[in-house]
Amino acid sequence: MKGERNSVLRRVTDLMRAAILAGAMPGLLPSEYELQASYGASRNVIRDALSALRSEGFVERHQGTGTFVVGQRFGHRVDKIEGFNPTDSGVELAREPVEFALVEAAPIVRSMLGLAEGAQAVMIERLTLADGESASYWTSYLPPDLEDVMHRLGPTDSLHVVIGAVAESEVVEVRYSMSAGIATQPIAEVLRTVEGAPILRHERLSILEDGRAAEWAVGWARGDRFTFHSVRRS
Repeated sequence: MKGERNSVLRRVTDLMRAAILAGAMPGLLPSEYELQASYGASRNVIRDALSALRSEGFVERHQGTGTFVVGQRFGHRVDKIEGFNPTDSGVELAREPVEFALVEAAPIVRSMLGLAEGAQAVMIERLTLADGESASYWTSYLPPDLEDVMHRLGPTDSLHVVIGAVAESEVVEVRYSMSAGIATQPIAEVLRTVEGAPILRHERLSILEDGRAAEWAVGWARGDRFTFHSVRRS
């Protein structure tokens, strides 16, 4: 089915993009065959993912030599980010569950969560609605010992609160990054916007008070649905 293939394509592209941004795939990329094995995807999905990354300026194809990572991204520290807050803004938020599953952990997921090769991860995908309109879409990966989060997470629940309850350890640190991008077709589909629309890419790593990594997530937000504020003090 087209919808299922687009979901796989979106996730594989997200994982490959994250690996590039993390510096885990520098220079010449692995062969299509190796990427198929790493991400458990078909050759056509891998090719489409590479095409999407080329259109975003992450990679370029050199005839006869392969596909290379290009360009440079600059990190910018943001100490405090405030998104939609229903209490302050009156915006009604809802989280629509899309897919919960236990999946084979891709290399970047294993690296972020400290999992062994061949390990599985809990995948949770949710769409956030603001006043009934799509605002953001998150794919979260959790260690397999937090599988019960899938069964306890309700549509209005905070993921971090449920993670804390299952892990019996609160989330005390979130390492967060954000960058601009454009909506490719699979992302436009889940965000219910048009291809090429401006979007914001989010990535976060959530740490428990006992030091364990409890969640690594990739999110997309519509540029016309969020305003971000930061406060910096000397």
